Amino acid sequence: MPKHQNPLSNQSQPRLGVAYFPEHWDPQRWATDARLMAEAGLKTVRMGEFAWCKMEPREGEYHWTWLDEVIDILAAEGLEVILCTPTACPPAWAIEKWPELLPHSKPGEIKQSGTRRYYTPFHEGYRSACRAIAREMATHYGQHPAVTAFQIDNELGGGVEDTGPLAQKAFQDWLAQKYKTPEQLNQDLGLIFWGNEVTRWPQIPVPIERNQNPGLRAAWREFWSDSWIAFCRNQTEIMRPLIGSRRLTTNCFLHRWEMKIDWYKLVQEGGIDVFAFDNYSLDTSENIYYNRLARSLSDPFWILEQSCGNTSHHHRWPEKEEPFEKLTHQAIAEGAESVSFFRWRQGLFGLEQEHAAVLDHHGRPGDVYRRMQELAGEINRTPPSRKTREADFGIVFDWPSAWLTANSPRKIDYSDLIRERIFRAIHESGQQVEFLHRPPSGQAPPFLLLPLLIRHDPEWESFLEDYVHNGGIAIAFPLFFAKDANNQYREEGMGGKMEALFGVQMEKRILIDEEFPLQTEGPSAKGHWGLRQEILSLKGAHSGVIFGNGPHPGSPAYTSHRKGRGHAIYLTAYPDATGLEEFLQAVRNLTG
Repeated sequence: MPKHQNPLSNQSQPRLGVAYFPEHWDPQRWATDARLMAEAGLKTVRMGEFAWCKMEPREGEYHWTWLDEVIDILAAEGLEVILCTPTACPPAWAIEKWPELLPHSKPGEIKQSGTRRYYTPFHEGYRSACRAIAREMATHYGQHPAVTAFQIDNELGGGVEDTGPLAQKAFQDWLAQKYKTPEQLNQDLGLIFWGNEVTRWPQIPVPIERNQNPGLRAAWREFWSDSWIAFCRNQTEIMRPLIGSRRLTTNCFLHRWEMKIDWYKLVQEGGIDVFAFDNYSLDTSENIYYNRLARSLSDPFWILEQSCGNTSHHHRWPEKEEPFEKLTHQAIAEGAESVSFFRWRQGLFGLEQEHAAVLDHHGRPGDVYRRMQELAGEINRTPPSRKTREADFGIVFDWPSAWLTANSPRKIDYSDLIRERIFRAIHESGQQVEFLHRPPSGQAPPFLLLPLLIRHDPEWESFLEDYVHNGGIAIAFPLFFAKDANNQYREEGMGGKMEALFGVQMEKRILIDEEFPLQTEGPSAKGHWGLRQEILSLKGAHSGVIFGNGPHPGSPAYTSHRKGRGHAIYLTAYPDATGLEEFLQAVRNLTG
């Protein structure tokens, strides 16, 4: 009789778990692993994401007996299962049946099977097969008492970007739906540059070259995000009626590997119930950054892969690594409901055989196991208290703006800038910060930062006017509302309403070499400023501290404009973390 009683879908306290690959091990070992997991204090086991070849070795022939046995063994130890759809790696029969399923890593260059995610998500036969395996899994396990949640695929979009004919046709269709006519596409994207205008949708190329049209490249990024969200929804829609109250999720990878999917849109449109990500953060500040970002999307959230030691993928001694205990305590305090460690045991074979795990290759409990046992005991007895303090600062985080910056002629790393220059400075100064993706309907933090909010957004524009008039402090950065959604600069700059709010008008933008940073005047100034400098005309705003060097010495590093009961502040360059700390202290002094 299973000991399982409290499904994840109704849990009242955080739980620790582990990623497990039972298909890699002799079935005689499964009971030992389950017993050790339970004795370690773990509560959940995540599995199945790469086992399609075992679940359906031939098309339409489903083999669940082995998985039934594993789940029953785990349930007998009181362990709950997060079961993954296995669609990240197609079975061999799918490639044999549809050789065109293999993606093109470059035009004319076909990615071979045997790696990971060796498929194009635009193949209708494959999408149908994904729906079939998801339906069969949900039918078989949707009411199983030990299966408490389902994960869709694994790290959607990771490891592939198809440039072949199926992707190109899907992109052309997506553009046709969005722009309606080739003439409108030509106008909105400025395809007249270099004579790239088209008269028919099939003439549109795959924009993977760095020098191709910036608007078309940004559209390609949005198209891929929409496509992976649709791929996720393709499975959640068919599983939902079959699984009762069990929750659906998918695991997203960190932005250092690419901002491929709009996480906010994924939560809104992908059919998932809880946001989850895989956490390979390198320090506590980065860890809290991703936890806060996750919490802004789903409260609570899950971590479906938490590193538990040095790995060949992410760490090599003597690189500094934060203890997984500390990262886990932080995550739970930030709102993580479930933290699953990757992985249970080091693999004896395959590309990830050097990846850290709870058990080493020999399979005997060691130092990591004992540490995890102690950690689980602490959390099961007294979970870390949830941080509930209201935020001092809000940061607007906008995926479409990220794609515009990534696909501009002078690329800026959106996530790195916000994480390392903005979030780190605020967090390490002891201030509470939260992320916003859309204008809030309720109260906003007293300070609202708008870094790299390049895409003009009428909703944010309207919100900011009210926010400042009612006492808020809005802080804009270079390139604020500088472009439209098609990656074209706006002739009107930030626009008349925002010029009136901030009391400035942009006159000139200058690229700043990172080796020659700007510095503000004053004996205590230590921060560096750069990336872009904007020369402003003051239209009611007052100058703050000035730069002592650069192309325009004496020009303001920031301006401030009192409007209603609040302030609208405009930074003319991007400070590093030290420069931002100095600026924020000055702003606090200015605004009281």
